[in-house]
Amino acid sequence: MRSCGAVTFPVMRIFSLYAMASYCCSAVGLKVKLKLIFPEKVADLQFPSSCQDLHEVDRSRLALYGHLNDLGDSVKFWSSAVVTKKMKHIENIKVAGLNGQTIGDIFEVLRQNGCYPFLYGGSVRDQILDQPPVDADIEVDCTLAELLRVCVDNWGEYNCKRYPHSHIAHIGNVTMDRDLEIIDLGTTTSTFYASIYDLEYTVNSLAFDMNVNDVIIDLTGTGVRDACGQLIRIPSIDDSEASWKMWLNSTGGALYRFWKLRVKGLLAYNSDTRRFIIENAKKKIEAEPWSFPTFYCHYVFQSKYDRRTNMCRVRSRRECEKGLSRAVQYNSVLSEDLGEFWIHSVIPHYLPRFKEDCSEFHV
Repeated sequence: MRSCGAVTFPVMRIFSLYAMASYCCSAVGLKVKLKLIFPEKVADLQFPSSCQDLHEVDRSRLALYGHLNDLGDSVKFWSSAVVTKKMKHIENIKVAGLNGQTIGDIFEVLRQNGCYPFLYGGSVRDQILDQPPVDADIEVDCTLAELLRVCVDNWGEYNCKRYPHSHIAHIGNVTMDRDLEIIDLGTTTSTFYASIYDLEYTVNSLAFDMNVNDVIIDLTGTGVRDACGQLIRIPSIDDSEASWKMWLNSTGGALYRFWKLRVKGLLAYNSDTRRFIIENAKKKIEAEPWSFPTFYCHYVFQSKYDRRTNMCRVRSRRECEKGLSRAVQYNSVLSEDLGEFWIHSVIPHYLPRFKEDCSEFHV
């Protein structure tokens, strides 16, 4: 183990062809750098500045409330003044359709009604990575029925919807404010208190408690270190392939999100992880031919996949142009990871169609 500042990271393999991975601290400001040595090139990845002041917090020092007392022993808690400051800014984001009300206003109403909210997933990960959060997903410590009741009572049924066949609801309405976002809310029963095999990749299984403690809640126990190391790890008890298969059988829908993280600059935790994900992604693409274009349309073009036309149902020229920009990034990492399978199978058979010049939209 080598210690850099407040966080101690293990020296580990990062990719499939490494000769060596090392961590070092510079003399100025404990700036942490990870050096990856490949056979043909050396890549230097800069650790996010948020990681410089991370400190693990013993749960005995926290004011645990609600169901937080039920969290397992493997869950870890981290404090960071940098992350906390950035999280507070999320509270100032206005929500579409709510007449200028912010995420912070929604949080306060939820707290008053016993539905304690926690920022969850990508917004927490991206703050650690020093990247702007794309959206704000929220978990609440109450049932979905209670959440919807509170929502309807305060913002009306028009602004409170449950996604079909899911345990997720959303607050807001983009038809009223197209430049603003709605927020998605799930319940902690499907994340905080779920089996480790029901969680996404470790860096996506992070929450932030801004109700009382101002701490990061690391549900897998390795998500914070993996985020600082810019690593993609499958949540499991022992990092064995048998455990990974249990995770795959439980949450196979998360498999493709490996490339959502790759686009952000993260790498597989090690060569075995990379091989397992890629091999099983290939099998899933062929066994469930609609699954990959559904993922691609959703994350690249932020649209729905139309099976009848095999096209992404892009709603505006603006979304189309943004999607084309993201497509360049996604196609690059998909090509790198899938190799010949990308060229000879995905592109001709499983890649959804879209207009490459956005010609169906008027300026």
